[in-house]
Amino acid sequence: SRLNRLHTSSRVRETQTTMQKEREESSQPVMNRIAIGFGSRMALMNAAALERRNSTINDHTIGSKNEPQMLSHGARGGRQDVPNDTTLQPFGPLLFIEPRVLPNVMTFKLVIDELVRRGTPKHAETAEDLLHLMEDCHCDKLSEILPKSDTTDQDALELSSSIGVYNAVMNAWARAIKSTNDPLIAMHSAHRIEALLRKMAENEHSENNLPPSPTVTSFSIAIDAWAHAASITVAKGDISGGQVAAKKAQALLDELQHRRFEFCSISASCFGSAIKAWSSLCGKSEDGEYANRAEDVMHQLIEASQSFRGLYVPLDIIHFNNVFDAWARELAAIKPDKSRGSVASVVTNMQHAIKQMRECNNIQPDTSSFNHIIRACYAPWAARGEIGNDDNRSVAMGLVVEAYMEMTKDGNNVYRPDAHTYAHMFKAIACLLPSDSLSSDDYAEKLVLCKTIFESCCREGQMTKSAFWVLSKLFRDENEFLDFLLPQLSGYVEVSKDRLLRLKDDSLYKFLPSEWSRRGRNYKSLNSHMR
Repeated sequence: SRLNRLHTSSRVRETQTTMQKEREESSQPVMNRIAIGFGSRMALMNAAALERRNSTINDHTIGSKNEPQMLSHGARGGRQDVPNDTTLQPFGPLLFIEPRVLPNVMTFKLVIDELVRRGTPKHAETAEDLLHLMEDCHCDKLSEILPKSDTTDQDALELSSSIGVYNAVMNAWARAIKSTNDPLIAMHSAHRIEALLRKMAENEHSENNLPPSPTVTSFSIAIDAWAHAASITVAKGDISGGQVAAKKAQALLDELQHRRFEFCSISASCFGSAIKAWSSLCGKSEDGEYANRAEDVMHQLIEASQSFRGLYVPLDIIHFNNVFDAWARELAAIKPDKSRGSVASVVTNMQHAIKQMRECNNIQPDTSSFNHIIRACYAPWAARGEIGNDDNRSVAMGLVVEAYMEMTKDGNNVYRPDAHTYAHMFKAIACLLPSDSLSSDDYAEKLVLCKTIFESCCREGQMTKSAFWVLSKLFRDENEFLDFLLPQLSGYVEVSKDRLLRLKDDSLYKFLPSEWSRRGRNYKSLNSHMR
């Protein structure tokens, strides 16, 4: 016991010496001195606490200038409260050395914000430990050791309304999810965020109002965390884990709606995160369950935006595009022979959603909206490589042409075709108009369609390697493709057919006029390979 006290006293003296050196280093930036001083003061608190809690606390470290370490308060759950007679003891040396100097909410938030910027699970856990230390430093405990004249109502208000600190810790765990591809870390971090949110919700009617009541931002962080966790787990092949994460996100969204917060852009982002959670599962079932769930959330979003004072709050087009993308990926899991009703129904729903966006929410669809429609039309054939029924393909091709004509009509400057549009168009032709199954007249019409789209693509400068490779496979043989290409090169390059036949695919693409790809070359995903 004497050795422990002597050891602790020596560490206190060592920390006092460090603080004295800090005061002498006046040339350091102000914020650096504040951070270092805070670490030293917390070290004093820890050292004094160690002297009085030798029987219960074994893990202790003194803070350094590089990375001050705090006493762990069990951030993982199961935290035990320290007895009242020892809780306030860490402030003893601090009051003796610098009377009436105590950390406030801003002190904790400065350190937590720095931990948030680190963005790792370790720093997130440290941030939550520090949050629990702040809870133990609540003003009702400080008032027991400070004179009443030194504690004001403003101090109590500041500590009891520290929602920014709680949201910052939740954000630390959210950043930890985005920094990893490990589903276990992602799920654990999302659970920690929801645990903090639940704690805030359960104690919102407590006398001291600590933790404070959750806000829309709190729910936004939690729902988005579960959405990212769902995406990571599904990407690693854990479908059941993705289902759990998506259901968690949906449950929090339902609770948010039940609380009837005023609808705003942050509320809309909560709906968007839930849509992303369900969308990450699309393509993993053949009944379209997850795409239906994403579409249901989209309708809830529209209804919520309309119910706010009878006005339509502006919504982001990305939420609608995520639903379109969900349906496109869901259709990829459907067999071609069963695709006719599914494709027509899905595309009709997409077109209705676009109409509703324009009329009710004053939102114009963008290029991605129509790209998803085109991709949805050929998705059942692209995923399986099967020809399927002629009537099914004919219906799907009609919808593709309709969407493309809408994008290229005169006066449209909002959703003009881009490089992805032309790549999707060539893929749609390849999947829905296979050369081996066409009559001579139908094949001639196919070549006319290819020429029209190709000329538009080159004129707009949207040609890419991927689009050019798919285009070359639309013809029955290489000679026929070169017969198609040579007239297009006339006026740009003087070249013979024999020379083109000697070129490989990569060399042939490089042989094209550079102005044909002046915009398309900016799309790295479409130029990384030929296919």
